[in-house]
Amino acid sequence: MSFQILELLTTTIATLPRESRIADLGCGAGASWWGSLPEGCTVDAYDVGQAPPEPRRNIRFIQRDVTRLKSDRALRSHYELVVADHVFEHVRNPDDLAASIHAVLKNGGHAHIGVPDATNFTDKFYHLIHRDSGGHVSLFSRESFVALMEKHGFSLVDTRPWPDDWAWLERLFSIERYGIQDFTKQDLQYIVDVFRKELTPEKGYLYGWEFLFRKA
Repeated sequence: MSFQILELLTTTIATLPRESRIADLGCGAGASWWGSLPEGCTVDAYDVGQAPPEPRRNIRFIQRDVTRLKSDRALRSHYELVVADHVFEHVRNPDDLAASIHAVLKNGGHAHIGVPDATNFTDKFYHLIHRDSGGHVSLFSRESFVALMEKHGFSLVDTRPWPDDWAWLERLFSIERYGIQDFTKQDLQYIVDVFRKELTPEKGYLYGWEFLFRKA
């Protein structure tokens, strides 16, 4: 998982009108961009897990399966912006998730989505070192993801390459959990440092893509 705030997301949030409603799907422990919300904007933060440890006044946590939001009539055309970063690769039914995003967005609303590129080194390496796939159960290329969203009524506004800062490997990979022997945290840090030096975006190594779609 890459930790930096994505450029396209930051730009989109900055253009939101006052009192916009945002859905953050798969919020996990909380997102760093929550701190840059325009005045009056609120976030409904959805996740199947536990609530973020430090809820904020303008953030409401909702424990829910985000692939089923399309069935909730109360949420139809409810949000100006939906953010779904690090989510699509974790669901086995990406069509249901795309349809749910379309259902809850207002006409003309935007969806910001970040996904790993399964054709690139990073995601292949991610699967190699996680015997349980690390939760990445749906695989996408740039082209296949755009096709998925277009099928569900979205038009592509912009896309940017998502550089990998290797923070996910440095901070999240657990040597202990996977029972790796004769390997230390220092060894892991060495690999991270080499990857950061050698596997650069300039050489074609990416985490994936960030997309901005508009509900047609």
